[in-house]
Amino acid sequence: MRASHGTGHAVAEPSLSHRLAAIDWRAAARALDDRGFAQLEGLLSAEECREIAGRYDDAGRYRSTIVMTRHGFGEGEYKYFAYPLPGVVASLRQAAYPHLAGVANRWAAMLGEEGR
Repeated sequence: MRASHGTGHAVAEPSLSHRLAAIDWRAAARALDDRGFAQLEGLLSAEECREIAGRYDDAGRYRSTIVMTRHGFGEGEYKYFAYPLPGVVASLRQAAYPHLAGVANRWAAMLGEEGR
């Protein structure tokens, strides 16, 4: 996607790998520890968000849909993509994993789980 920054000239957005590299992963880990979630502002472009959201009603793209009220989790639903994953999701998963693995391992240790 290209954006204009007031100059009338199109400027290429940074690649997903550059956006991931720019995240303050220590702050994100602290947010996960403190609140259970972290907002990563600007991680996905508006175009990438539209691409993913636009697939929501295509049942063939998902392997499972969880209706939260059925399980006492609150309201709404969430879905698990079927394989192959959309490109941006696969890229995000691969690139973010090394940053998030430490958080997951730390939480597993706090819960007394042995596996990493």
